[in-house]
Amino acid sequence: MPRPATTRASCSARRTVRRSEREFRAALAINPGLALAESNLATTRARLGDYEDAIVHYERALTLAPSNAGAHEGLADSLALLGRLDEAIARYREALRWAPNAITARQSLARTLRRTGREVEAEDLER
Repeated sequence: MPRPATTRASCSARRTVRRSEREFRAALAINPGLALAESNLATTRARLGDYEDAIVHYERALTLAPSNAGAHEGLADSLALLGRLDEAIARYREALRWAPNAITARQSLARTLRRTGREVEAEDLER
């Protein structure tokens, strides 16, 4: 029996992410100091649902490039998904320090503040 189209698409997307993961690992094997490859590897790990490993790679990326707002935001997303909300809030704030107009970081920070009962802070962000 053929698989539904959504399942086929999902499998195809997962294969693409795994292929990307292999490429980023290969790049890092050649040059472990590539912050962008480290950050992209972290993103692939998060897409595959391995948030703990994503955190490790985002932290490595940020050691190499502390001003990478996207890595701060990705790290915050992974922390939030693991329920580490105070850490996530700190990372969203750091992402916004480097990229003050990052709308997704601002929205994610507001959502995470609400999850911790900090409604007034969340509302202030949305003004």
